[in-house]
Amino acid sequence: MRLRAARKTSGLSRAWLLILCAAGLIAARPHGRRARPPALSAMQIVERALAAHRASARALEHYAWQERDRSYRLNDAGKIIKTLSDVTHQVNPFHGVHLSFPIAINGKPLNAQQQASLARAKAKFFKQLTPARLARIRQGVQHAQNQLQKLEAAIPQAFELRLAGERSEGGRQVYIVQATPNPGYRAPNDNLRMLRHLAGTLWIDRRTFALARARVHVLQAISFDWGLGQLEAGSRIVYSRAPVDKYWFPQSLTLKLTIRKFYLEHLHRENLQDYFNYARARGTR
Repeated sequence: MRLRAARKTSGLSRAWLLILCAAGLIAARPHGRRARPPALSAMQIVERALAAHRASARALEHYAWQERDRSYRLNDAGKIIKTLSDVTHQVNPFHGVHLSFPIAINGKPLNAQQQASLARAKAKFFKQLTPARLARIRQGVQHAQNQLQKLEAAIPQAFELRLAGERSEGGRQVYIVQATPNPGYRAPNDNLRMLRHLAGTLWIDRRTFALARARVHVLQAISFDWGLGQLEAGSRIVYSRAPVDKYWFPQSLTLKLTIRKFYLEHLHRENLQDYFNYARARGTR
């Protein structure tokens, strides 16, 4: 039983506010007609969506929540053959980072023995949490956030964006933006080069420009661990967010991955993460 620093990367995009005519201008128009807002391009929608996402990410720093993480092993047909883990965590803000500790296993609250083990782990963690160690944790979280921000900033250049339409989803009107790799994009480092192997679809709320849902799939294998493994083509990620107060926070994340280890063994994995019970932490604004 252990505590961990939660390095949450909320993920991707949001874009634009509808432009309404001023009341005086509307009244002055013949026949009382309202001017239609000027159309935005897919690029403009995504850029505004990314800006809005950053605002929600900053707000998330002041919230606590719970998350359930489940991991499964799949067979070649994509069917679950084994549950690898199923743990629900409480995640709380703590001096500029989030700390996570388990509150349930396999959907059931911790028993007395597990609670005692967690209490010992907490006592040990906080006893060893010196200012220097907390600073290192903050540095690690900041590094992860910086890497994510670089990925997000590269999206408008790394992808060709196309507005595929609009539709109603969950009672909200959303823009549907399709993203495919931009063949002219020259990535400055390996982290950004992996974007060339991805494509996806974004559902962006029309009123708030919050990213409501994203579906990403791997077009070509992506190597990792110095080439000793790779994420195979066909792997996919589905991410959704929902409104909380005036922000949009993560709701679910599904990763269905095929990993090739040492170019020999294929591993099929499915990871499900659900986020819920958001609450603004005490003493935050």
